[in-house]
Amino acid sequence: MIRAVFSVGFLVAMLPLAHASLMDELSTADQARVRTGQQVMVTEPIEGYPWPRPKVYQLVKATPEQVMAVFFDYNSARSYVPNCTKSQIAKEIDPRTFEVDYVVDVPVFPDEAYTVRNELSAGADGALNVKWQVLHATSILESRGSLRVEPFGENTLLCYTNLVKPASRAAGFLKGIAMGQMKDTVNALVNQVMARQHHRVAFLP
Repeated sequence: MIRAVFSVGFLVAMLPLAHASLMDELSTADQARVRTGQQVMVTEPIEGYPWPRPKVYQLVKATPEQVMAVFFDYNSARSYVPNCTKSQIAKEIDPRTFEVDYVVDVPVFPDEAYTVRNELSAGADGALNVKWQVLHATSILESRGSLRVEPFGENTLLCYTNLVKPASRAAGFLKGIAMGQMKDTVNALVNQVMARQHHRVAFLP
């Protein structure tokens, strides 16, 4: 399903979005950290949610299309995303929009099964964006987020965010697990992109 990112390139290119630099969202100190290859997480408290909204920023030595191609290969996510035991496309709405079933192994608690709708769009200057929303889940009341990628010199800067409202009374305990999972997921995505380049695995089928 990797081809979905590229087969609709001409469609999303006709729908440019207002675009501001991801780097400009960060403080001077965090910009310096990102430029040296470090991962940066920024959190924002949101009224009505027990957890803040986290945003994870990281550079990867690849193009935005290569990063998004790996992310869009939904059926392969379980092979590299930590604690993900199932990732399977359930429905193709159109070439840019998919519903995907996931199962995540949660320490101590039962596994979390959920279905997400992901939709790809294109921004200015080569930026790409996938927005998602959980349609139904075992214990998540609400979850929505995005993966934004844009060119940054010879690299790509990505921003991964996910706002979650859990149903569990153990939300406080699960907060640390969820935040750690986000960081690990971004690292895993970056490593998978780099692994495909190192082993010369084609990004297109």
